[in-house]
Amino acid sequence: MKEKIEQGRRKFLRNVFTATVLTASCPHAVLGQIRPEVSGGGDDEILGNYRVSLNEFPVLKDEWGSIRMEVRGIPPEWMYPNIIITKLPFEQYKKHYSCVEDRCPHEGYNVYDLDNYREFECSGHGTIFTCEGTYLEGPAAQDLTIREVFYDGGDQLTVGIPSYIATSIDNNEEITYLGQNMPNPCVDKTTIEYSLETGMYVAIDLIGHNGVSFMTIISENQSAGIHRTTFDVSGLPVGTYFYRMKAGNHSPITRKLLKIN
Repeated sequence: MKEKIEQGRRKFLRNVFTATVLTASCPHAVLGQIRPEVSGGGDDEILGNYRVSLNEFPVLKDEWGSIRMEVRGIPPEWMYPNIIITKLPFEQYKKHYSCVEDRCPHEGYNVYDLDNYREFECSGHGTIFTCEGTYLEGPAAQDLTIREVFYDGGDQLTVGIPSYIATSIDNNEEITYLGQNMPNPCVDKTTIEYSLETGMYVAIDLIGHNGVSFMTIISENQSAGIHRTTFDVSGLPVGTYFYRMKAGNHSPITRKLLKIN
């Protein structure tokens, strides 16, 4: 009972302070863009190296300073939310920075900036998360997507954001790749983006750990370019799955899919 009263008090105070917080520190705009560093390798090499300059964004040098940034790369940005990077007090959190995606995992709404409690709130249904992205209360019942931040005390951060392809990002050549499904984890429907460098036969299957196919997502000849497909996973048991794309003479490409309630 005491816990419920405390939660109610926190929600009341949060609503009272919202206007003050937004007036004092304005909602974050997308202040910048970060692009991956191409490290070479095959068409399906996964990137994770995004550099953020502290000199370019001095607010990140201040305790509790944070910025919302747009991520640039391949696949196109429509599949990926912005990220929020926050400077933390090291003595309390034993790390200098946190980085979360700003999309709530429940229904995809963006989260507001940190409030007076140093918490994120979903703009759609009010789910509350800690400054590190950990779920606290509300219908989401799972954490924000957390991205690793590497900091060695210098003037740059390195943010790890997987699922971008390391081939020819700067000159934007057409390549064959398979993107990460969004949202992931997923509850009912999820979307996969993939690209074909030329017209070819493509098959995408959803499989389990034992290699057994649960469904065929795509099986047909398709034209060159970027394709997107949305499919229903509501009937699948909760668990971890993989989806595999076979396209022309390319080696199969596999990604992990998480099904939740």
